[in-house]
Formats: sequence, C-alpha cells, structure tokens
Amino acid sequence: MKLDRDFFRQDDMLILRENSAGDMTVIIYLKLILAAMNLKGMAANDADSPDMCRRLAARIGETEEDTRKAVDLLVMMQRLEYRGNELTVADIDRYVGAKPPAM
Repeated sequence: MKLDRDFFRQDDMLILRENSAGDMTVIIYLKLILAAMNLKGMAANDADSPDMCRRLAARIGETEEDTRKAVDLLVMMQRLEYRGNELTVADIDRYVGAKPPAM
C-alpha cells in the first residue's frame, strides 16, 4: 500500500478528522483499502445485502455501527462507491502501485 505524503492533509481527510468519529472513519477507510487491494478495489461483493456492514466489520475487525457510519460517509465523499452489488474503493489505483525504490 502506498499513501501520498499528504494523505492526512487532504481536504476531505481533514474534514473527516474534525468530526467526532473522524479518526475511526479514517482507520476504517485504510483497512478497507488494504482489504480491497488484492480484489481489484472491491471491498464487498454483497452491497445489496442488509448484512454487508456486519460482514465487512467482522472482516476488518471493527464494530458494525462504526463500519456502517464510515461506509456512509465515505460513499458521500466519493471515496467508496457502489458498482452493482459491489462496494469498491473509488480511487484504489492511488494506493496500489510499484514498490518504492530500494534505499
């Protein structure tokens, strides 16, 4: 996983972190990116199921309530999106790429 140096200073991340559950939402977002990396950006393939957030929460080790709130916020911010019955990380290509050069 690669993050831009300014990941935590991006406008939407700063706005998220100002909210009471913002830090938790950012952590959940990072966990969703990690979970989706090997699945071509797909975080969940049962987005049409009422149990999606419960299963997703169990997979990333968070509560269902926190996961549901984070997913809703991240969809609103266009960081996550629904494609058919899949929940995907909208900009997964930003986080997956070549390994950094050896030092």
